[in-house]
Amino acid sequence: MVKEMTNEEAWKFEEDCGTFKDYKSVSEYIEDIVTCLVYSTWHYTEDRARKRAEQEADYIKRCYSEKCPAADCAVDVGYQCG
Repeated sequence: MVKEMTNEEAWKFEEDCGTFKDYKSVSEYIEDIVTCLVYSTWHYTEDRARKRAEQEADYIKRCYSEKCPAADCAVDVGYQCG
């Protein structure tokens, strides 16, 4: 479950996700991506953010292995054109 945050907390969280963290697992990385999507300007619901993460699981795993910041990966996962 995504932690409820103030706008200031969400801003700080996304800023912190701008660099790759020392994640214990890809699951922690996915949680950061989901949280980024929920607090993004797209305002994903948590359910929709998790569904997008599932749909893009292979891409997310590749980003994780390449140590791509979660915020950057979230942009690629969250932006859907068309």
